[in-house]
Amino acid sequence: RNGLGTFGCFAVSATDCLRCEGADHRPPETFDNSEGTQIPALRKQLHLQAQKRFLAFVKAPLLDLRTHLRSIMAHLSDAGTREEKRRQSESIVRKHSAMFKKAVVAALEDLEACAADQLENRLQMKIRKGAQDGGRG
Repeated sequence: RNGLGTFGCFAVSATDCLRCEGADHRPPETFDNSEGTQIPALRKQLHLQAQKRFLAFVKAPLLDLRTHLRSIMAHLSDAGTREEKRRQSESIVRKHSAMFKKAVVAALEDLEACAADQLENRLQMKIRKGAQDGGRG
């Protein structure tokens, strides 16, 4: 199991949804509102799955770092560990900390790009809807 949970089953009507949301000037044939078409629920589910995947992507380096640090701490805590080994362990910790930092920076950059894309998409939808509404008036 991938930890992303289950994905719902949706019986959708994209045409009626577009019509209910005003993107198509014709009247809907089956549904009175966009929620009835299940398109909004499907959108929500898709966004949730994307967020879960992103969280799993961000969480993996944290879990790896925690595992490495526990191993190193156990090694350093052992009374038989020589001073030379302790210095080598410090080098290993620095290496893994640098890798972790790179992974976190990459994840934050991805998150920032995703947020910017979502904002741009929402603005474009509002602009198109405004242009359509203005064209009818």
